[in-house]
Amino acid sequence: MTALIIADRDGTLIEDSHYLSTPRLVSVIPGVVEAIKLLEYAGIDLIVATNQSGVGRGFFDEACVDAVNRRCQSLIDPGRKVLRHFFYCKHSPESSCNCRKPLTGMLDKFLSQSKANYNSLYVVGDRLCDLELGRNLMAMPILVLTGKGRETLLSDRFINIQHHCEVAESFYNAVELIVTNEQNQLIPGIS
Repeated sequence: MTALIIADRDGTLIEDSHYLSTPRLVSVIPGVVEAIKLLEYAGIDLIVATNQSGVGRGFFDEACVDAVNRRCQSLIDPGRKVLRHFFYCKHSPESSCNCRKPLTGMLDKFLSQSKANYNSLYVVGDRLCDLELGRNLMAMPILVLTGKGRETLLSDRFINIQHHCEVAESFYNAVELIVTNEQNQLIPGIS
């Protein structure tokens, strides 16, 4: 049994470029590649869940999202040792889909099929929808202060969720926190 991290993409793993549709513009946030090495050593898996409303708004198509995700994979974890899957919602916020974060639809099938393989679940992101996704999945939400994270930390709506989540400076720091938490669960008498 192992842990699974569900991470946001833009603002958490890569720099947030509004409506990113060009793979060559992908810029990995410092420390993310090193975090992947920590996850590999700890045996913790990672998947990405991202809202990509640019598709629903007609700014770009799904092929662009797939190309950006492939670029992210090649820069972050080219050997696919930790980063297993990319999931995304292509709908605009105005649509009534069940897959747009903070709803769980984009992950339901994957999680139902793999639930037996994971005893701990974490959601890491820079926006309230990521933290709320964590709550909806009964996972530990972790706010990172990259991307929109500092804005989120100062928002009025964060007050309602702050007692149910952790805050980390970056994805690397969130991974350190997760690895420590997982190691402590394996040591008898420590919880």
